[in-house]
Amino acid sequence: MKRFASKILMATFFMILSPHAFASRIAAGRDHTCVVMEQHSARTDGDRTFPRILCFGDNHGYQLGREGDGGPQPRDTALPTSEDILPLGQAIHVSRITAGVAHSCALISGRAYCWGRMGRTMVKLPTLIRTMSGPLTGLVSIESGGSHACGSTGSALYCWGDNTYGQLGNGSREPVTALMARPVGDLSGTIEMLSLGLQHSCAVLRGGDAYCWGSNRTGQLGVADENLLSSASPLRVSIPSSPRSLWIVSGDHHTCVTDGERQWCWGDNHEGQLALSSDADLFRQPQPNPIAVHVPRENWFYMASGDLTCFSRLFGDHQMTCWGNLESSLLPRDAQEVYHSSGTDAPGWIAYHFTVPGVRSGDDTLSLSMGSRHACVASSLGFSCWGDPGHGRTGDGSFGMM
Repeated sequence: MKRFASKILMATFFMILSPHAFASRIAAGRDHTCVVMEQHSARTDGDRTFPRILCFGDNHGYQLGREGDGGPQPRDTALPTSEDILPLGQAIHVSRITAGVAHSCALISGRAYCWGRMGRTMVKLPTLIRTMSGPLTGLVSIESGGSHACGSTGSALYCWGDNTYGQLGNGSREPVTALMARPVGDLSGTIEMLSLGLQHSCAVLRGGDAYCWGSNRTGQLGVADENLLSSASPLRVSIPSSPRSLWIVSGDHHTCVTDGERQWCWGDNHEGQLALSSDADLFRQPQPNPIAVHVPRENWFYMASGDLTCFSRLFGDHQMTCWGNLESSLLPRDAQEVYHSSGTDAPGWIAYHFTVPGVRSGDDTLSLSMGSRHACVASSLGFSCWGDPGHGRTGDGSFGMM
């Protein structure tokens, strides 16, 4: 097997000193990272977890959820107290943390809080997302794109933030000047999963239908119309029917889905992130139509970021395989070439395989997130980040909490 020489530094590992604490979720943005820390606390009314959100890296857009300079040392965001969210005495629950180019969002007890820069809006501290009629409640999932975010209640979908390309899906490209959630139109059914790119959004409905909206400059909506540069309303993606639920992921300008056995991808392919063959007519060209890709892995966790597509096995031996931008700082020094396709007219595509950096023996992996220049993993023993250390996005390891 061929070795890949990456320029990145070794992973930064943060050890949690208390046996009662663990890192439950983590999110890697463009130049920052946020992690959810929880601590078990025995009370007479049962065990509860009391979370903290710590962020580090760049803070020019206030994406760390506090005022002041950024840096590599994890520090608390200005999280609202439980009394601000729930009646007195009820513990809050952070079920999701996401990060974009210069913003972060958290799903806290069914409500979305965001901070940082999203389109024309910048907020310094975690701010409750609202609709025209009041706080947006009952959310079961949220995702972040470049400068926008979306949240689902299961039966309804809302988006907020930048709307330059119609990525909010409300039928308009009018700018939104506040963190005001708007309902996504033309979707009927139960929303199973969300996936947001830099300037586009996608959702999978129960039954397997996939819809995308926003920018279509590289075919990332899965619609073969060269005159369609963007759509402010959801468009159905034509993929083969599957009896299984679909898992959907998006990089900056491409999207892939899998049913656990088969995979389809569409959109930008200038770095080979769609894992197409070496056919000269396909290689490196944008693909507006979903194309079946042949990745020899089944039932692995599928993910994408920037110009990379990856799958990982988080439990057991903590393996990952990635393809696309092979100069990416997300690939560690010991990444090895595992398979490739070559031809006479084009160089083919290459994938690299590696063990998730920073994960230790006996460690239970709880969350893995990829940014455009770094990636992070949260586990029962701590959390680690690897990649480009610029702006302090991978941290400095100076952490021992609770």
